[in-house]
Amino acid sequence: MNRVIRLVIRKVLATMPLSMLVSTLMLPVLLFVVMGFSYSGIIPPFIVSGREIPYISFLATGLIAQTAVESSMVSGSSFWIDQ
Repeated sequence: MNRVIRLVIRKVLATMPLSMLVSTLMLPVLLFVVMGFSYSGIIPPFIVSGREIPYISFLATGLIAQTAVESSMVSGSSFWIDQ
């Protein structure tokens, strides 16, 4: 496992500029803070199967999925370009 982690760190440092890495990590946090706290007073909680789901929880799961898809697309494109 140690070799895999070192390989991932080397790949990230070699192919991703620091600004892109920071924006990839900070954009979801910024969107969560701005959209989560500004719209949570306007949008009522969702009721799914009798459970109440607040908008912030709904937004957090979407941002996690968006970050995963975006990171995988950037990683996949770097492998495609390297070929």
